[in-house]
Amino acid sequence: MSRLEFKDGIYRITKKIPFTENMVKKEFISIAFEFAYEMAYGEGFHRDHRNGGSLVRTPAEVFANTFQGKLAELILNNELIKNGITTSGVDLGVFKKGVWDHGDIVAEGKNINIKSMAFFSNLFLLECRDWDQSGNYIPDNGSFTYDYFIAVRIKPNVKDIVLNDKNFDKQRMLELINNQDFSFDIPGVLSITTLKEIIKRKYIIKKGDRLNHTTMDADNYYIQCGDLKDINLMYNKLKGI
Repeated sequence: MSRLEFKDGIYRITKKIPFTENMVKKEFISIAFEFAYEMAYGEGFHRDHRNGGSLVRTPAEVFANTFQGKLAELILNNELIKNGITTSGVDLGVFKKGVWDHGDIVAEGKNINIKSMAFFSNLFLLECRDWDQSGNYIPDNGSFTYDYFIAVRIKPNVKDIVLNDKNFDKQRMLELINNQDFSFDIPGVLSITTLKEIIKRKYIIKKGDRLNHTTMDADNYYIQCGDLKDINLMYNKLKGI
């Protein structure tokens, strides 16, 4: 694994994977939209800031992040099924404040964490305060272990669609989303063993550090997308090949 390059007070990514376009099913877009709208503007609850972060997210930003995240789950679930892997399916339950959704997908008995990213992203980030030294997920006074962590990149960037339009009427937002041709790729996967090594080696980009043109809002463990393993390796392990 490679550390980020640090020069002139700025961190830069050195190991990238070009985005490869694969079309997203229209039905997934509709499902993700309804879920995200309810979480941002309805009865659901998503925290409005990162754990350790200070920037407060608007409902539109919550919608964009939730839509992208749920879309990534639907995509990966479909890819697992296509590869002959049994899954728990995607949880579409809308939780209220105080109820924590611990898992993304269970596949062949293994817990999988799905990280949605914009298509141009090449850095897999996990907020430091969410993980203990053994790689266990610890928000909400609990502890949960993931076996695999998968990056799913989405194009176009959902935030650019939603935040550039100031009309947050549901029908208007739906039109904006439906007018897009969404595509995805899966640049790779890391295992719990790799996460433990990242934590041990302290691969951390800290709050206030600059990554290209972005100032980090919270401390994050990181791995560059170019250091992720091919997703087919996980598929084969889950199938016992």
